[in-house]
Amino acid sequence: VAEADLALQQAPPDAGQCAALEAIRDDALRMDEAIGALLDAARRQAAGRNAIADAAAVARDAVTGATPPGVTGVHVQVQAPDGEVLAGVDSAVLGRIIAPLAENACRHATSEVSVRVSRAAGKVRIVVQDDGPGVPQDEREAIFEPGARGTGATGDGAGLGLALSRRLARAAGGDVRAIAGSGGCFEVTVPGA
Repeated sequence: VAEADLALQQAPPDAGQCAALEAIRDDALRMDEAIGALLDAARRQAAGRNAIADAAAVARDAVTGATPPGVTGVHVQVQAPDGEVLAGVDSAVLGRIIAPLAENACRHATSEVSVRVSRAAGKVRIVVQDDGPGVPQDEREAIFEPGARGTGATGDGAGLGLALSRRLARAAGGDVRAIAGSGGCFEVTVPGA
């Protein structure tokens, strides 16, 4: 991050270099947040403390900054039951699970993204859906491999967001999967609290 900031201050000669340095800095900051969330969750687990988060509040926070640069005209809404929807997951970890799904949904949406939070059978379910082209059925599992990007991928991502999202969910006793639906549709399940 410091190297990218320094290079940006030295005014690179062209806009392409500037954009590349900003992307490197932003990706490094996102990774730092993810690593911090993982370390905090591991410390809490090692100390024998169970984490609890309001999934609806975390979902609202996660979608606040979900629209990637250059994407405009996408309306994002969070639907949740009244009151808290308690998940047995650290709020920072749950945020890191939801954020890549929301960012991808905003990137691929035509105009609408919905995030629906609900409770069912002792679990919390979060469905992130967009009105874009969706994920082809034959890619629904492959896109969770580190470095993999779907055929409809846009932007300059490294193909790590979905892989990290699924790994964090599984480490917390849940899962993330691409499901059938109109547009892109991803389901997060985590234990309820």
